[in-house]
Amino acid sequence: MSLAPQAGSVDIVLGTSGYVPGWTSTGYPNLSGYAWYRLRVHVTDPTQPLWLKMPINFDDAYQVFANGRFLGQFGNFSAKHVTVYVANPASFPLPAPGPDGDLDLAVRFYMNTSTPFGDSDAGGLHGPPILGLASTVHLLQVSDDDATLHSQFGGLLRIFLDLLVMPLVLWALWYNPQERAWYGSSLPWDGLLSTAW
Repeated sequence: MSLAPQAGSVDIVLGTSGYVPGWTSTGYPNLSGYAWYRLRVHVTDPTQPLWLKMPINFDDAYQVFANGRFLGQFGNFSAKHVTVYVANPASFPLPAPGPDGDLDLAVRFYMNTSTPFGDSDAGGLHGPPILGLASTVHLLQVSDDDATLHSQFGGLLRIFLDLLVMPLVLWALWYNPQERAWYGSSLPWDGLLSTAW
């Protein structure tokens, strides 16, 4: 499978560019459960520390391996069950390549059987992983963490402000029921917060 995004592709859920359709719409429509992505990379300077940054949009959980060594996971894999969580950005340090300079990367994915019901192009990665120097990947990780925090905090702030304004709206409706402007008073908060965040 190619993980190269089409020019102009956008993830409508996250609002980011570079969306890649999942495996259910690229040749594996009935695949759920486990699947593997594999890639061999030739490293020209093995003295530089490399990291792998996984995209924030994926279905549903994964484990990362390099040269057969387990590096980490997103989700909880047990012998009988896989627990999935809301997606968050994650990065993993890579070991030094082998004597030939090659690094064999493998990502084991798990997708719930119910995921395709909510997304017509579900399955695996929805963006390419980024392989790079530790310092660069760290900056990308910090940027993604910041964007995720702002996104989650923005939703909580919107709820808090709506709850704060609701008593005022109810009082105004009780005090002057003929004034129709109060009926849509919570709508400006949603627009204001979505532009601010």
